[in-house]
Amino acid sequence: MMMKMMIMMMMMMMMMMMMMMMMMMMMMMMMMMMMMMMMMMMMMMMMMMMMMMMMMMMMMMMMMMMMMMMMVMMMMVMMMMMMMMMMMMMMMMRRRRRRRRRRRRRRRRRKRRRRRRRSIWMMMRIEYIRVI
Repeated sequence: MMMKMMIMMMMMMMMMMMMMMMMMMMMMMMMMMMMMMMMMMMMMMMMMMMMMMMMMMMMMMMMMMMMMMMMVMMMMVMMMMMMMMMMMMMMMMRRRRRRRRRRRRRRRRRKRRRRRRRSIWMMMRIEYIRVI
């Protein structure tokens, strides 16, 4: 009888232990799962944050590039305007100079022509006088 009792007790104990172990294992598994889930969530969050940061950085870079391009374009336009202005000024100056030169030349030519005409008139007069 005693032996039976002892065996029964042992069995019970074993069962209990098994149950406990199972429970513990389950708990551990659950905990692990939870941890994994948490980790995954954290990772996801981190990834999302990183993506957002990257996007922001990209946007900033794009904005900076756009700004730089705009600045370069503005500089180019300014340079073009300056060049145009310089060209215009040069042309104006050249024109003025040319005009002055032309006027002088014309005056000289006129003077020469007048002289020639006078000389011809003088000759004609002399000839008339001779004829007379």
